[in-house]
Amino acid sequence: MKQLASKALVLLLLLLIGSTAQAEEFADLVKRAQEFEAEGKFPQALTELSLASQQLQKRHVDKLKEFAPGDVEGLTANAIKAEGAMGLVSVERQYSGTGGERIKFALTGGTGSAAGGMGAMMGFAQMAQAMGGGVNSESIRVKGKRGQLSNQNGRLKFSMGVGNGVMMLIEQQGGRTATKEQIMAIANATDVDGLDKYLAEN
Repeated sequence: MKQLASKALVLLLLLLIGSTAQAEEFADLVKRAQEFEAEGKFPQALTELSLASQQLQKRHVDKLKEFAPGDVEGLTANAIKAEGAMGLVSVERQYSGTGGERIKFALTGGTGSAAGGMGAMMGFAQMAQAMGGGVNSESIRVKGKRGQLSNQNGRLKFSMGVGNGVMMLIEQQGGRTATKEQIMAIANATDVDGLDKYLAEN
């Protein structure tokens, strides 16, 4: 028992040291970029800034993962899948219902200069979907924000912009047909206000 406790303590210390080292490394990267810029070595400065940006991207993705709801009203939350690159982020979590339903929750979009482009692309995609055959949709508010619930041949999908080029998507993934109540239960369990504050541009 003592050995197990000792191993747990060592692991915790390593995690804390790793987190501190990463923060210091980020500061060092920015400092080196400033030094290279002052010396007129712009390619080297850009390299350091790129590495610093990659660290921020990872932290941004880790932060978004915190907003994926856990178990929701008869739906079991599975492991979160997340990735980010080139200013684009994707955080996904699958939910399994007791009746065989499978529903996917996702936060997708862009950051920085990529945010505007992703927002426009998502807008066009929603417009095209709404104009497609067999699609019924309705506007639904979730904690003050307006989203769109579409039904395409029995397949439900809820989409809503949550700020700064990031879109929340909740959709049926196969298996038994998911209900509107199940889709919206996940939406309502999401900390939309927290997302809005985190993603706020100002």
